[in-house]
Amino acid sequence: MNEPRLPRRSADGHKGTFGTVAVIGGCTTAESAGGSHMAGAPGAGGAPVRLRSGAGLAKLVCPVTVLPTAIGLAPSATGIVLPTDVRGVIVAHEAAAVLDAVFAASDAVVIGPGLGGAGESDAPAATAVEAVSLRAVQQEDVPVVVDADALNALSRISELSREFRAMAVLTPHPGSSGALRAR
Repeated sequence: MNEPRLPRRSADGHKGTFGTVAVIGGCTTAESAGGSHMAGAPGAGGAPVRLRSGAGLAKLVCPVTVLPTAIGLAPSATGIVLPTDVRGVIVAHEAAAVLDAVFAASDAVVIGPGLGGAGESDAPAATAVEAVSLRAVQQEDVPVVVDADALNALSRISELSREFRAMAVLTPHPGSSGALRAR
């Protein structure tokens, strides 16, 4: 029985020749929710899995409040800060330039793990997560895995199909709090 195999790697290859994946996630929840940090999803689940699956480089793109913890969970990854306000909420218009640079320097992007801990109860945070998630699926240059909170955020955008241009894989599961509906 022949098992599928990954392609052989060049002996003179290095981490830069084996692809770069960026994991965009993590957040600080509202003070009313205890002010906790959601770093485990992008840190423990995101970057290490991508490195084990063959990516040469993994980048964690997170708010500064959670980046040190996420990097601690995935020390082989590099960190990129998503701009936030004093509450730790992503500032979407400032994050746009960071995301555009991440897209340009990546071969694949994962967006959503732990990204929207504040949820719809915190309107500015929910709006920022929607904007960041939408930016990921509006670009056409890099494939995107849309996961977790990015799915929930995108499900709140009416006429999403008009905005969606990325080659993407959507990963809904029964544990997701929102379902991405066909619009």
